[in-house]
Amino acid sequence: MIRRGRRRGAPNLWPPTADELVDGLGDRDSSVRAASARECGSRGLERAVPLLSERLLDPDRRVRGAAAGALGRIGGARSAEALLRALRSGRLEAGRLARELARSAPDFFVEAALVRPENRPIRAALALTAGLRGRSSAVVEQLTALLEGDPAERAAACHALGALHHTPAVPFLMDALFDPSPRVRHAAAVALTRLGAREPTRPAKGEDVPRRRQPARSHLLDHLRIWRRRP
Repeated sequence: MIRRGRRRGAPNLWPPTADELVDGLGDRDSSVRAASARECGSRGLERAVPLLSERLLDPDRRVRGAAAGALGRIGGARSAEALLRALRSGRLEAGRLARELARSAPDFFVEAALVRPENRPIRAALALTAGLRGRSSAVVEQLTALLEGDPAERAAACHALGALHHTPAVPFLMDALFDPSPRVRHAAAVALTRLGAREPTRPAKGEDVPRRRQPARSHLLDHLRIWRRRP
């Protein structure tokens, strides 16, 4: 980030101070706001978390993305709560927020978020976040329970259980192959392929089950980008 001098806009090439970065988050120029947010993340500037939370609702898409990335890098409970609020708002791209939440959340934060009533509309995204973070006994139980949720939750739970390589979930995933939702059937087939389990039958006529195994984290990131667009 290049600082502008006080006289005639001359550029100064020394790094900005923490105070200048915080001030830059409120600058009228969106490029300055985005650059300030990125630098706050690079420095792990915790004092900037409240302002970065506000920038998650910035009218400029680049600023929103930079703020989400900065909160993910800074981490901690305050950053995670800010990302969770933004996820509930539905005004930002869920995939990016879920990725940054997986990076920033303290231990057991996602597990606790999954059972909070106000997070019910975003439980599918939280399930995928849990898959990105890694295994814990609590989250595995919660993901298994989500197999009884709505189609988005069931599909997300299948993907997450496969990404976590949770082999005790195989019987549940076998049952999910006969789910009414094509989206859930596909997710179950992919999860079973990842777990190395054989399918009792093809999940749906005309649907191809991926034969080449894709890294679990990579597949979850792909699913995060498309989960809201599927029926």
